[in-house]
Amino acid sequence: MIVIGVFLQIGEALLQLAKGLRYPWMVPLNHYLWYSAVWTLTGIWLISQLTRKWLFSPDLYVYTKRAIIFLLFQLILFGLAGSRLAFYPALSLLALSLSILLPMAGFKIILLALSALPMIRLMFFEMFPLGARSISLAGQGINTFGEALIYSAILTLIIIFWYLPTIYHFGYIFASSPKLAGVFKHFRRPMVGFVLLLAIFAYGGYLYSFPVIFKRAKIL
Repeated sequence: MIVIGVFLQIGEALLQLAKGLRYPWMVPLNHYLWYSAVWTLTGIWLISQLTRKWLFSPDLYVYTKRAIIFLLFQLILFGLAGSRLAFYPALSLLALSLSILLPMAGFKIILLALSALPMIRLMFFEMFPLGARSISLAGQGINTFGEALIYSAILTLIIIFWYLPTIYHFGYIFASSPKLAGVFKHFRRPMVGFVLLLAIFAYGGYLYSFPVIFKRAKIL
């Protein structure tokens, strides 16, 4: 999950370096979000290579217990801010529960996607573009590499906290069905990594051509 969180931010960082600008995503924000999604898939593919010989626990309780604990913690934490926010982790918890109860592998995959969707929706809500652009003004005070590293580390921790239950949910599905594990092996193929690499360069070149607003906000 740490690797995935880091990869989610690498695309923006590389374009920052290439364009010499701190916030190149100010205008084409939605395009940069899709670019981050491509990098996230690349991080997942890399993890699939690094974990080829890892011995995961065959005990399904190991994964479901941790997923439920994290979702309950999110439910309580968001509930302190309001019932509407608590509704999102509650939906994820419901999808996880149905995934455990329903025996069919196809339903488990669908419910995995449905369990991640509420938290994705909560993070990228309607006011996300305004919030991102407003927070960027505070980032103008980041003037050293150490400060930038701390800022990125905080973002990574937020991403881990947000999506770790989904990783545990995936671990449960992966361990519960050999057929699903076999399907995931197709994702590990080198050709998939090659296609993702092409997408990174093609979409990155496309984003490089977009105009920006803060032309004087040079990156260090």
